[in-house]
Amino acid sequence: MKQPVLVGDGAMGTMLQQMGLPVGETPEEWNISHPQVIAEIHRQYLEAGADVIETNTFGANSYKLRGGTASKVREMNIAGSRLAREMAGSKALVAGSVGPTGCLLAPWGELSFADAVRAYTLQAAALAAGGADFILIETMTDLQEARAAMFGAMSADMPVAVQLTVEMSGRTLMGTPCSVAAAVLSAFKPLWVGCNCGTGPEAMLDSIRQMRHWTNSVSAFPNAGLPEWQAGKQVYPLDPESFAANSHRLFEAGASLVGGCCGTTPAHIRMLRSTLGSSARVVESHEYLQEMIAKRSNQNKVSEGTKWVVGEESAGYLNTQGMQPGMFLASRTNVFPLGQDGVKYQLGPVGSIVNLEPSSWSLTGKVQDPAQVQIPIVEIPEDLASPVIASMVAELQIGAMPVVFASHSPDALKEALLHYCGRAGVLVSANGDDEAFVEIAVAMGALPVYR
Repeated sequence: MKQPVLVGDGAMGTMLQQMGLPVGETPEEWNISHPQVIAEIHRQYLEAGADVIETNTFGANSYKLRGGTASKVREMNIAGSRLAREMAGSKALVAGSVGPTGCLLAPWGELSFADAVRAYTLQAAALAAGGADFILIETMTDLQEARAAMFGAMSADMPVAVQLTVEMSGRTLMGTPCSVAAAVLSAFKPLWVGCNCGTGPEAMLDSIRQMRHWTNSVSAFPNAGLPEWQAGKQVYPLDPESFAANSHRLFEAGASLVGGCCGTTPAHIRMLRSTLGSSARVVESHEYLQEMIAKRSNQNKVSEGTKWVVGEESAGYLNTQGMQPGMFLASRTNVFPLGQDGVKYQLGPVGSIVNLEPSSWSLTGKVQDPAQVQIPIVEIPEDLASPVIASMVAELQIGAMPVVFASHSPDALKEALLHYCGRAGVLVSANGDDEAFVEIAVAMGALPVYR
C-alpha cells in the first residue's frame, strides 16, 4: 500500500447498548445526560489506535429527532462534537457524524430538498462550532439525500466526506449503482467517498473497487458481518480477527480510510490496526487532512478548465473509464462519459421545463444509430418561481434523465442544479460571455457544455 492510510473507529450504538442505553432511548441524548459514557467510548477507540473518531450525533437532525427544535439540535451536536474533540485532542481527527433524516425526499416523499438542506446546514454548523474537523455523511441510501447533506455541510463551510449504504446488488436502496453515486458525489471534491453499514467487509470489496474508478480517496466502514439471531439475540458474527483480516483487503482495494460500523468494537479496531504492519504508509492525521484539503482546492482549479465541447473527442490523459477526468454527465442511475471514442452524443433542445413531459423523453430519441445518445437541453425560464423549479426538476428523477440546463438567470440555474439528482450540464456560449455560468456550474458540481 503506497498511499497513506488512516484507521477509523467502530460502532457507537453497539457500545452504548453494552453500557446500558435502554431500547428506544435517543443515543444522542447521552451527549448531555451521560457525557462520561460517550467520552469513555471515544477513549477506548483512541486507545485501540483509531486515527479518526466519530461524534455521537448520527441521528441528531431535526427530522430524526421528531420535531426537535433548532436549539435542541444545536445543543446535542455541539455537546457531541466537544466531547469527541476533548478526547481526541491533537491525536486524532474528529468526524462530525451526520445520518439520514428518516424521511423520503421529493418526488418519492414529502420532504423537500430545500428543507433537508436546511436541516443538514443547522447540524453541520453545530458540529463545526463544537470542534469537528470535518463532516462525515454516512449510511445514505438515497443519492439525493446525500447531495442535500453535502450542500448543508458546504453551507457551513466544512470539509466533507460521504458514505452510502450499498446493498448486495451493488445499488443503494433507492436504486443508484455505487459507481454512479461515486461519480456524482466526486464532482463536489469531497475528502472521501465510500460505503458504510449494510454488509461485512468481504461483500463491500466490489463496491469499493467500483468507487475507486471515480475518486482517489475512498473510505469503507463495514459491519462485523451480517446480523444473525442467536439465543434470541441479534449478534454480528465476525470476531475481531476475522473482521480485521477481511477489512485489510479494503485497504488493498484502494480505500485510504477504513473503520467499522454495526457490531464492531474497540477490539475490532485494535486488530485492524495491527494488520497494517510496516507495509502501510501511516501518516499524522491532522497533517494528512490539511494535505487533502489543499489537494481538493487544486482540483477545484483544474475543474474550472474541465468542459465538454460538443463534437470533440477526448484528448490527453484518459482515466480507467476511458475518458478525461470529470468529463461526464450522470442521471440518478447512469453515467454518460463524454468525448469517448465510439460514442456520439446529440444535444436535443426540448424547450422550457414547463412544457417538458419527462415520460416522453427517450435516450435514443429518433436517432437510429445505437452508438448515438440524445441528451435534452432543458430551458429554465428566469421568471419561474423557485418552488416550481424545484418541483419540476425533482420529477426528472423518475425517468432518470441526463440533462443539460440552459437559462438566462443565474438564480434560476442555481435552483435547477441544486435539485437535480445527478450531474447536469450547463449550456454556455463558446464566445466566453457566460463566465458567471461556468463558475456556477463548477460550484454546483455540474459540467460546462459548449456548443
